[in-house]
Amino acid sequence: MSKPSEHKTVQARILAYAQEIGWTLVTRAEAERRRGFESDATTAEERARRATLYFGGLLHVQRRAFNLQYQEAEGASIGQVATLAVQHRRESRFPFFNHVLLQLMTKTIIQAELPPELTARALTFVEEGWASDFNELLADALRRFLESHSTRVTESMVMSDVEWGLHGHD
Repeated sequence: MSKPSEHKTVQARILAYAQEIGWTLVTRAEAERRRGFESDATTAEERARRATLYFGGLLHVQRRAFNLQYQEAEGASIGQVATLAVQHRRESRFPFFNHVLLQLMTKTIIQAELPPELTARALTFVEEGWASDFNELLADALRRFLESHSTRVTESMVMSDVEWGLHGHD
């Protein structure tokens, strides 16, 4: 009887499941190529020196599939993941990949024209620490607007106005 190993008890099962749900397994050589390993280096450390942790092309394709408005260049996702990883290590206890993938895959890029005075006031809020960045401030403002203008609230206000118009109660 063979001795249990991590490969037999854990890895082989995970790999089999990944294939069952439609994932494609790649060889180590292919994974290293996709991650940007230097093939002409002599040691493993030298080969991996400039490599990324991710398949950049695949990350870019999947991000575009989840967010049709995403227009960044192919390498941008790798830089953004690295930035989020550093930020996440400082701020959070949530599993990193869940956190980052949710952020990368669920955001929509919006281009807006804002009056200069409004932009300046918003940037001052960020500089004073009321929001971590301009995007957070805009998302929070939009969230609050949508909450305060929900269909139910708006209909209630209209009905109140109609009631006032019909009966004139102040």
